[in-house]
Amino acid sequence: MTHILIVGAGAVGQAYALALQRAGVQVSFLVKPHHVEGLQQGVPVQEVGLLSVGPLEDLSGVELITDWSSAAELDFHSIWLAVDGTALMGDWLEELAEARGQAAVVAFQTGVGGRERLRSLIPDDALVVGMIPFLAWWAPLDVEAPLPSFDPPTPPRMRIWHPPLMRTPLSGPAALVADLVQLLRAGGLPASSVENAAATGSMGTAVLLPTIAGLEVAGWSLRGFAGGQVPVLVMRAVQQARAVAASITGVRSPGLDGWLLRPIVLRLAARLAPWFTPLDLETYLRVHFTKVGAQTSHTLSGLIEEGTTRSLPVDALSQLADRLKQSRGVVEASGRSR
Repeated sequence: MTHILIVGAGAVGQAYALALQRAGVQVSFLVKPHHVEGLQQGVPVQEVGLLSVGPLEDLSGVELITDWSSAAELDFHSIWLAVDGTALMGDWLEELAEARGQAAVVAFQTGVGGRERLRSLIPDDALVVGMIPFLAWWAPLDVEAPLPSFDPPTPPRMRIWHPPLMRTPLSGPAALVADLVQLLRAGGLPASSVENAAATGSMGTAVLLPTIAGLEVAGWSLRGFAGGQVPVLVMRAVQQARAVAASITGVRSPGLDGWLLRPIVLRLAARLAPWFTPLDLETYLRVHFTKVGAQTSHTLSGLIEEGTTRSLPVDALSQLADRLKQSRGVVEASGRSR
């Protein structure tokens, strides 16, 4: 039986574990010791659609590993890194490289520095790069839009939504990628082989992270974001971020050129998006991206540094990063005064 290790048992790890387990894969999680007790009590997972709720499934039977020495004793087909991008700067990557044996490594992280560090430790013929195309969150959120015939759970459970037409893109050694795509599809999770997921991901990150930073500056209010001047700065930052990403990867993304890269489009998307998601989108964005706020800052800093090195304009990116830092300072000060 194929055996896959997933590093991290949060939202992304659980979503992929569910699909792989459905495909008949033996799945193990590598987690920090203090997470073991909670995971052993139950890992309820549930897929949802815009107007539907899937059956409740459970991952509590998944084997839990807490150190790389134990992982090194097992024969894994592949090791999936379901952690945020800043985690790739940790010392544990050296432990992974030593412990993996012949296992491939599958990485979904954004940001340039972490991926390059991973490439320095894992040979190209054992490295697969992908992008995450779904939303996953602990439910209920602080405020969650009700779904038909659904009572809020106690205790919370992980909920997963696969937006229509979205799939996990993977690139790397052809035979290995084909194998992983087949496993994900067999588990009910859309996936496809692409030429360069890292380049596609870099372009996606160049749009997503400045937008998320702008939303945070706007206090996570979609209406406030759409009605203010932040989208003007965000679009300038996006254009600069995409130019940096294109310079790094050598790949451009013409589908987002022209009229799509305008503040009015971003304003419209902010107003319409809540109507097409099966959750309280504002709350999700605030909860999720506050948790991984360091990743947003790290990615912006990386884009600014790369752009400066390559003599590309980064003034809008720098201004956005400064406003993000200021807004976080205001929030922290407000929290201390309560």
